[in-house]
Amino acid sequence: MAELNELMTLEQMIKGYMGDLVRIQEKIKTQKEMFKQSFEQDKDYSKAEEEAKELIRKKTEQKQRIVKTDAVSAVQMKIDELQTELKEARQSLSDYLNRYILLTQKSEFLGPDGEAYQIVRSAKLVKKK
Repeated sequence: MAELNELMTLEQMIKGYMGDLVRIQEKIKTQKEMFKQSFEQDKDYSKAEEEAKELIRKKTEQKQRIVKTDAVSAVQMKIDELQTELKEARQSLSDYLNRYILLTQKSEFLGPDGEAYQIVRSAKLVKKK
């Protein structure tokens, strides 16, 4: 019975915080819009913004010209491959650490360097599709 009460209380707390998150996000959105409008209404700022956009466009054109060369393109492909490899390695490590916790009931791991590491888990809610 105590577990049922605790579960019900926990569910209410989660729902409460979910509502808080929505309200806070809406307030942030409103404040950001007000902040943005302050800049849009200033003529000097708007002029400087347009000049900056033109410079960024020119910079982007030059960057694309350089990236189109074979040597730079090959380096970019290698970077992309390494980033994918890093992402996969991180996911595998996460999976193995979760399994380690299940098997040992420990949230600490001794690394190859002899250093003790705390295993940190994270959870978030995602709407079901």
